Amino acid sequence: MKNGTCPECNSPEVYYTTGEDGQGLRSEDNIYLRVKGLNDLDLETYVCAECGYVRSFIASEILADIVAGIGKSKLWKKAT
Repeated sequence: MKNGTCPECNSPEVYYTTGEDGQGLRSEDNIYLRVKGLNDLDLETYVCAECGYVRSFIASEILADIVAGIGKSKLWKKAT
């Protein structure tokens, strides 16, 4: 979806927002997520205006720090 194409319906009508404003979980606004064992996470959330498919990613500028924190956490296990 980050490339502007929906993986479900191949529509180019994809829009995104970031959780930079720290809003709570609100369907009409940005998504801000608290994950047990980590600090609050800003998410980049993408939505397809054609089919309604939604997908969220950890904001790219903080991804490396989050991954390092997950690796040190006893609450997270690597999927195999």
